[in-house]
Amino acid sequence: LYPGRILRYEPGESSNKKTPQVQFTVGVTGFPDEMDDADKQNLKIEGKTFRCTYYVTPEALFRLSNMLKSLGLKGYIDELLPQTIGEDVMIDVTQELDQRTNKIFNRVDRLIGPHASE
Repeated sequence: LYPGRILRYEPGESSNKKTPQVQFTVGVTGFPDEMDDADKQNLKIEGKTFRCTYYVTPEALFRLSNMLKSLGLKGYIDELLPQTIGEDVMIDVTQELDQRTNKIFNRVDRLIGPHASE
């Protein structure tokens, strides 16, 4: 989990299936608590950004709703999205192997706000 801040959001649709989505761009503001100092020295995170996509379908909408609630925001999603800009979050990053290129890449699973346990 990397600490970060939401920089912007962009409603749209997925390129393949044209599924409605909201994509957040988040900037990394620090290192995970459990990361060793030696590892921190080897990483350049200044200016690093990640994108996190939430699909806006009946089956997947709960993920976006949970993220907004974790930020302490309640109301209609369209009204809440502009309020996310500048909010501090934890960025849940996992590494995966691209089967086509055989390269490891980072994938953001979710954004977690400070009110996640409420």
